[in-house]
Amino acid sequence: MILYTNINVLVVEASKEKEELMKRMNSYHGQIQKRACVRSTYECLMRSLDPTRSMHVDVEPRVFGQSESFQISVSPVDLMLLFTNKCLNSSIITLFATSINKILQQVKMQSNKCGFLKPYMIQDSVHIISKHWNLFIIVPQQNTGFILDSDMEGKNEESYEFTNVVQKLTQLYHSLISFRALGNMKWNLVECNQQRHYWESGYYVMRWMHQFVTHQQHSFPKTMPWNDKKPFTTKELDNIVSSCISPIVGDFDIPKIGNKYRTLDDCIKMYEEYAEKTGFSVRLSTQNSLKSGIVDRKYLVCNREGLAKGVNKDTMNEETSDNQIRTSSISRTGCMAKVKFKLNESHTEYVLISELSKLQTQDLTESAQILVNVMKKQTRAPELLAVIQNLKALPY
Repeated sequence: MILYTNINVLVVEASKEKEELMKRMNSYHGQIQKRACVRSTYECLMRSLDPTRSMHVDVEPRVFGQSESFQISVSPVDLMLLFTNKCLNSSIITLFATSINKILQQVKMQSNKCGFLKPYMIQDSVHIISKHWNLFIIVPQQNTGFILDSDMEGKNEESYEFTNVVQKLTQLYHSLISFRALGNMKWNLVECNQQRHYWESGYYVMRWMHQFVTHQQHSFPKTMPWNDKKPFTTKELDNIVSSCISPIVGDFDIPKIGNKYRTLDDCIKMYEEYAEKTGFSVRLSTQNSLKSGIVDRKYLVCNREGLAKGVNKDTMNEETSDNQIRTSSISRTGCMAKVKFKLNESHTEYVLISELSKLQTQDLTESAQILVNVMKKQTRAPELLAVIQNLKALPY
């Protein structure tokens, strides 16, 4: 009985915490609507089945030098910090590093000289108690390090305790590869962009990382890319935020059963945006309405759903032999992509009630499409059109 009561208390407390979190997330709506770089992701999050759940992003092997993949847990609180220009935590910084790694994958590996330390490893370190982020760029072969600090006033190279940790690591590195230890590392506190507001350090670090990996690493350290204390503009920081959320956007963009939408127009808009990103177009299909005229159910399908209907034409009849059969720029290919929405019991919002059906949106090759168009003019037999669709699998 006592155990049962304790479980009930825990359930009630968890429910209250979830409700409070939802209220907080909703309260940011007006503020986030003014930020184009995060507005779409926020809206996708809020209409998901459970906006309060944490997201888990897979980190591929070797991103941080690790041999196996692991997951980053990104909570709604983490995202709200990012969406509303607040101090960032290690989850967001690590998430951004994974997006930078995707950029590196597009570069020839032999031309990339960058690797990353794992922010998760220093989550509880005394070096981040201040919640201020710095970027350390280390050149082990030269036993040299560079410090980028967006709030460097009154500081020097000895102001950073983390340099002692790096010193030990580089000494171990050199002892392993050359069997000899080097002297103390040379640290350089470089002149770099200085923040205007207390919360910006994490955004500056992400901006520096992106610039260094994509543009500056190949000429470094012969060319020093930092010589300006000018603050980054709001647009420059917003562009970095957009890059940061890209690894999780896919998780939100896939419509899921239970997702809720305020109006039918919101349902259509969501699916049209999903279709555009996925590679097909939407056609409004059937709907059911209540006696009051309010739409109760709505079906949306791919514009290539179904097969063309057959049309008989007597070419031996001189009066009709020259009549042309109406053609369309859209080829019906039997695509099964579709989605269903239903009005909830309180008639306040629409709910996604079906899983996304298998999508068949592969474009026909040019030669196959020409054959399809020719055959459509000769016959409208659904059986023949169904066979023609197998041409999509041909390698030409």
